[in-house]
Amino acid sequence: MDIDKFIQNLNKIKEERDLNDKQLGDLFGVSDVVVSNYRRRLTIPKRYNLDKFCQALGLNYEWLVGNVDNPIYDVHFDVVAEQQAPYNLNSSRQEMFLKITSDAYALIFEEMVELKTRINYLERQLLSKS
Repeated sequence: MDIDKFIQNLNKIKEERDLNDKQLGDLFGVSDVVVSNYRRRLTIPKRYNLDKFCQALGLNYEWLVGNVDNPIYDVHFDVVAEQQAPYNLNSSRQEMFLKITSDAYALIFEEMVELKTRINYLERQLLSKS
């Protein structure tokens, strides 16, 4: 993780979406004090918290941690009018959104595993015929 880029990107999100440290903490699953510590380079966020934050805001993890230059917002946020932050949703709708997003990722992962299994089977079939 490029900590300087992470802090730069975190501050950019904070400004663009007009979020305070408390709101950022809610999205990370930590307190506002911990977010402040992130921004002052006193604490490095755990991968779990970064994933949770990226999922809540539709961000590319690789961009957040400074590995790529393009945020590549997830498709489900491209349809939100005027790039409205999901934080503006009431808490029950936000929870429902996070659950649906989490379920969608789980289904996609299951499909990928099934496809990999099929590919392995077909590869074995081809090798046995050779």
